[in-house]
Amino acid sequence: MPFRIRVGEVEYVVDLPAYAIPYVNLLGNGLAGNPQNLGSAKQLAEDLKTAIEELDKFITPKPMEEHRFELIFKLIAEVGNEIRRAVKAAGFSTESTETR
Repeated sequence: MPFRIRVGEVEYVVDLPAYAIPYVNLLGNGLAGNPQNLGSAKQLAEDLKTAIEELDKFITPKPMEEHRFELIFKLIAEVGNEIRRAVKAAGFSTESTETR
């Protein structure tokens, strides 16, 4: 699922395969998280670094460092919107089957 994301004057194309979505989710959760101690902070930092390295494989052109956080946050939003759209199109609902 390709996304076109503009940051400043640069348009990035993120051609994200479905199997890479967990990296996006990890970034969203990790960047919003609050590590409880130094050990968990170090582990989270390593996990985030790995997720960013993996996602870079799907981004053209290579992200400029000053664009990276904005690009990641916009990608998180785009993936979330696409997942919501797909769930709605598939007819899934959060309502229980008893109330339908």
